Amino acid sequence: FMGMETFGMIGVDLYTSSGEVVEMAKDKKATLTFPVPAEILGEAPSEIVMWPYDVDLGYWMEEGTAILTGSNYIAEVAHFSFWNCDDPFETVLLGGRVINSAGMGVAGAKVHLRRQAPTNNTGYAITDIDGRFNGKIPAGEILELELYDPCGTLVHSQNIGPFSNDEDLADLTVSLPNEANISGRIVDCTDQGVDYGYLQVSTLGESVLGYITTDADGNFSGLISVCDD
Repeated sequence: FMGMETFGMIGVDLYTSSGEVVEMAKDKKATLTFPVPAEILGEAPSEIVMWPYDVDLGYWMEEGTAILTGSNYIAEVAHFSFWNCDDPFETVLLGGRVINSAGMGVAGAKVHLRRQAPTNNTGYAITDIDGRFNGKIPAGEILELELYDPCGTLVHSQNIGPFSNDEDLADLTVSLPNEANISGRIVDCTDQGVDYGYLQVSTLGESVLGYITTDADGNFSGLISVCDD
């Protein structure tokens, strides 16, 4: 599985005044110019692979190259589409788990992974009901990891990597501000405990603060982060 770092994208469609699609003649080519943002120009390769999007197949296809000229990529294309100037890179699978001071998984925490300057590209993940997360990351790079609690407060940061193989991080323990313990029992209409159900706690139906699972008799107990009163 390869990642693709974009240095510019253009979508081109041509239509007649009556709305009919205009196709390029088979023996003609068009020149496309992709402006490269100044903050990543220093990282832009002198020649980069072009990737048009195939609507029928549903993915990006490798086709041709673009040449860096000044602060622009210049390429000749034989058809119109969405065209992307992408530099492929190797990836590995990263996993981990966010837990609170009681050793319980923190659901709904936000995990940010940022590449180093000048790109500073950032990937995101949300922890599941058990506090776990995983996803593809660039191989061979040092990344900055930031954890935000369900209330959006930064609670932990560190550098990780570089990794050449799939990696599972040790549990990341965070101290949640304004922790509250919630306990009780979930029952059905016959007053029987709901076995292995779960309780979702949120701020008036918006930001999810956490999930707490029940036992075989419907009992639950767990810590969540309370954002405000």
